[in-house]
Amino acid sequence: MTAAATAAHVEGAVAEAPLCWGQQWPWNEQQRPVEQRSPSLLADGTVDLLWGRDLRGRRLTPELARQVLRTLVERHEVLRSTFRADDGGAPRQLVWPVDAEMFDLVLLGRGATDAQFRRAVQAGMDLAHRWPIRLVVHARSPRRTRVGLVVHHVAADLHAFEQALAELRTVIDAAVRGVPPDLPPPGLQPREIAAFEQSPAGAARNDRALHHWLGRRADLESVLGRVRARFDEPAGSMHVARATSSRATPVLARQAKEQRVSPAAVVTAAVARVLGTSSGARPCRCTCSSATVTSGACRRACRVPPRRGSWSWTVWTSRTTARWWGPRRRAS
Repeated sequence: MTAAATAAHVEGAVAEAPLCWGQQWPWNEQQRPVEQRSPSLLADGTVDLLWGRDLRGRRLTPELARQVLRTLVERHEVLRSTFRADDGGAPRQLVWPVDAEMFDLVLLGRGATDAQFRRAVQAGMDLAHRWPIRLVVHARSPRRTRVGLVVHHVAADLHAFEQALAELRTVIDAAVRGVPPDLPPPGLQPREIAAFEQSPAGAARNDRALHHWLGRRADLESVLGRVRARFDEPAGSMHVARATSSRATPVLARQAKEQRVSPAAVVTAAVARVLGTSSGARPCRCTCSSATVTSGACRRACRVPPRRGSWSWTVWTSRTTARWWGPRRRAS
């Protein structure tokens, strides 16, 4: 189905696109029965607001809450998108104008309980008819308000969700003060990533990556076997972390805090370290954030001296990288 045909099929949509690779898993997971879906399919976080005298009586009113949501979805088109399969069964993303307001805004009064707040936050999402974002506002007292942000994994990984939560705090603060929010430019949207993946350059990169990992299938199976041998109980809080021991949960949290990355990045870096070591590579001593993904920055951060003819192997997860340098050049 062409872009024009898809947009015409759903009146009001302004653009359409296939899903990028990062969206394929949450889309497939969404098709499973509710009781079989991963607990990480919906990311949620809360912002607790304590109103001070300097706000001169301003509160997060229903109208301001709507304004906050409009600001977020205007910045990120994936948050104002619906997702459905085309006639051939392939999933497509439909982008809508901000004025469609197909987001979920749940307002709870002072009589609502914490259990009601959690139920509103944890409710499922209908990706075919609603946008993958929900805001739950609980006015707990005249001076205290709790705001819950929920985003479906098809629209944001953990790293992107943490950024959205930070943006939410900034936008709320600006809205109640009546000033424009001071926000950085938005990053690449999944629709742009999907366009690159389907371009000749993107297809060639994917082919090289698939060829590389298919050639190392035995190494992957060996690592997974070692993980399974040490398994006791799944952590449950995050899909990737369910491959770790529940006893590792506090360790993951501590290391993630120290490195200022997500626990998922720590897990992936640990697996990558085993793979790198088994192939004779020498690992760095850190998990690098997206701000230090260049080889020079990573070398400086890890005190790795530059090597003539060295090669780098990068493992990506949630825009976080772990890099290793080996003694010889190798095609990726």
